[in-house]
Amino acid sequence: MKNYSFGVAIALVLSGTSSALAFNLHDHSRITEQALAEFTNCYPNRINPEEVQDLVANNLDEDLNIIRKDLFDSHYFHPEKPLHLFRADSLQRLRGLESDTEPGQLMSNWDLGHGIHHLQDMAAPPHVVPVNHWLTDGFENHVDASANLNSEWSCRDLAAFAAQPSTLSQILIQTAKKTLAAVRTESLEGLTADPIRPSWRKLQIPLTAFWEESHAEEMGQYGALGNNYGTSEFQASGQSYSIDTAEFVRFKDQQVRLAIRATLLAVLSARGQK
Repeated sequence: MKNYSFGVAIALVLSGTSSALAFNLHDHSRITEQALAEFTNCYPNRINPEEVQDLVANNLDEDLNIIRKDLFDSHYFHPEKPLHLFRADSLQRLRGLESDTEPGQLMSNWDLGHGIHHLQDMAAPPHVVPVNHWLTDGFENHVDASANLNSEWSCRDLAAFAAQPSTLSQILIQTAKKTLAAVRTESLEGLTADPIRPSWRKLQIPLTAFWEESHAEEMGQYGALGNNYGTSEFQASGQSYSIDTAEFVRFKDQQVRLAIRATLLAVLSARGQK
């Protein structure tokens, strides 16, 4: 296991909290542990408990090493256009990790754990639209997904995926495309009212109102409703909005399940043929 304590210390000093910038540390741990539990259920003895801990810790280190994250490797990626970033995007970071593995060799726990982190980030809209954000992002830090989420895949499903494994880079692109499609097409049910006619009326609120893509090869921005994902009642542009927390949780659940599946596919790719 590579040493990640230095990154942990720096992150905690700078942030003053245990939260991180992608989902959050609890989400990343939970997603990784769930995927590994499902993998182990179908492929016993391929990964031992120490390796599970190693993969979870390396996953978290990808967020906690602030120097690498702020200076070299961003956690952003748009699957349809290059972004003008001074750092590498998630796909470039993942390809670099993949290049560490010689043909015919198993990917190390260090590379796999760090790579999985970027796959999970691709299920988070702020990382794919993408939008510059910090610890206050509503999707990542203000909404908890439901308990006991899983991939909803059977061992037969995993065997079929293992028979035609994808590279981690391919999984990252596929996951990012699914998230981007969801943001572009899905909506939340809510209520709105204005000061003149204060009676509430039902409204389908598109997810693009929270995260808006740039038309150029640049970062996007928070949409017309701002960084209010997860806020039950708020005001924006002179309108009042009310959204049931269950609506926020529903979409968060969907994306957490997507992250679990992406993680499972990565573990299958790296350990399914062991």
